[in-house]
Amino acid sequence: MKLTTAELVGGVRRVVAVQADESLVDLAAMSAGLNLGPVGFPRDMLDLISAGQTMTYFLGLCQEAIDAGRSDDYTLPAGSARYLAPIPRPTKIVCVNSNRANSNVELLEPKWGGVWPRPQFFLKAPSAVIGHEEHILVEPQMGPVQPEGEMCLIIGRQARRLTKENALDHVAGVSLLGDYSASTFGLQDGVILHISSKDGVEDFINRPMARAKGVDTFSPIGPWLIPLTALPDLGSIRLTTDMVDADGKRLTIQDGTIGEQRFTPAEALVTITEWMTLEPGDVVALGAVSNVPGRHLRDNNMAEYHNGAIELHGSGIGTLRNPITVCADGESTSLPPAVMQRRLHS
Repeated sequence: MKLTTAELVGGVRRVVAVQADESLVDLAAMSAGLNLGPVGFPRDMLDLISAGQTMTYFLGLCQEAIDAGRSDDYTLPAGSARYLAPIPRPTKIVCVNSNRANSNVELLEPKWGGVWPRPQFFLKAPSAVIGHEEHILVEPQMGPVQPEGEMCLIIGRQARRLTKENALDHVAGVSLLGDYSASTFGLQDGVILHISSKDGVEDFINRPMARAKGVDTFSPIGPWLIPLTALPDLGSIRLTTDMVDADGKRLTIQDGTIGEQRFTPAEALVTITEWMTLEPGDVVALGAVSNVPGRHLRDNNMAEYHNGAIELHGSGIGTLRNPITVCADGESTSLPPAVMQRRLHS
């Protein structure tokens, strides 16, 4: 079942199941009308995913009702609601760094023989989150904007000090996440470190990522949340990222599977939760999949795609599409009214 959070007319938010024709089934309304679950359940996506086995049982009842044709009174036509991210405002977004198989990280860490000893990760601002089909806003002073398409895990149970064996038991479902970066900000905020070693003085550039990756609209999540029970083999999921220009010309910049990444989803969760507690609704982005051979991620610049779009496709998950709006010099990228309305009520 494909799930997301939708904003209906009047700003009302509902957890919906998305059908093949993109019609939407209001799960709370159907639950109340058909007496499928607890009164008022689910209030929102967090209420659903933190319910544990109740979520699985409830979604099974909902699917049976839909298959039996009992959902018509609770179905909204395609295009009647605005998609938000499945979790519109996660408490935190934890991102695994340099996890793709063909990363050049071995040039940065030669003493590890080209393999980092553990996943590296950073935090991305929850205020950067937007949903499927919402616009990514780019300002000229940002410089090049680098796109990275990733799969992400949506946490369903509080998680601390997980093991490889139990890590995925704490995941409610998966989605796609765009990790977009204003690379110039990272360089502007960077600090050159001079570190003494037995071989002399080595120079390192420390590039803080908070401003570069925390820009509003730079973390779309979606299009749907797919329950983990529907995706038993995460390693086989293939993810591609396409840049689409204003004329519809398509350029594939990433193509790889989750199984090809340096660290598995379980290994990432083990490292993160060693010292950091993950809460229900938190998002863990697993890092970029492989770039297309001969094309580096830094070759791609979203600032060159005004009136175009970026599309992330994950097998078994769906396609997350976001139009790109680039302001001319001197213009302000004030957020569209719909985005402001969502921010005010988040």
